[in-house]
Amino acid sequence: MASQLTEDQLSDLKESFSLFDKDRDGTISSKDLGEVLRAIGKTPTEEQLKQMIQQVDDNHSGSIEINEFIKLMSRRTSQQDVEQEVRDAFAVFDQDSNGYISADEVKTVMASLGEKLSDAEVNLMITQADLDGDGRINIDEFIKMMMEK
Repeated sequence: MASQLTEDQLSDLKESFSLFDKDRDGTISSKDLGEVLRAIGKTPTEEQLKQMIQQVDDNHSGSIEINEFIKLMSRRTSQQDVEQEVRDAFAVFDQDSNGYISADEVKTVMASLGEKLSDAEVNLMITQADLDGDGRINIDEFIKMMMEK
C-alpha cells in the first residue's frame, strides 16, 4: 500500500505521524491519540481509544507504529480517491446537475462514448441501480452500484 504513495504523500504522512506522536517515542499510544482528539474537540473514552488502536495495530503492541499509520492512512486516502472518482463520474451523467441521472442522460452519455443503447437496455440499467423506484439514479444509488462492481 505504501508503495502506491508518492514521496510527497509519504513525507506528509510521516509529518502527520509525528504530530500524533506527542511524546516522540516512535509510536502513537492511546494517550497520544487521546490528546490529539481532545485538542480537536472530541471526547473519546479510554476504551474507545484502545479500540481505535486495535483496529490498526497489526503487531499487537498496543500502539501504532509508523508503518501501521501509513498503511491505515493510505487505505483511507485510496478509498476517498475512489469515492471522488465515482462522484466525478456521476457528474458526467447528471448533465442537468439536478442530482439525478435519468434514462435520457444515460443514453446521451453512452452514445457520446460510442455505445448506442436501446431504450430497453437503458431502462434495464436504470432499474438495476434505482433502489428507491423513482425511475432515476441518485448519487447514493450510483455509488452503491459502482462500488459493487
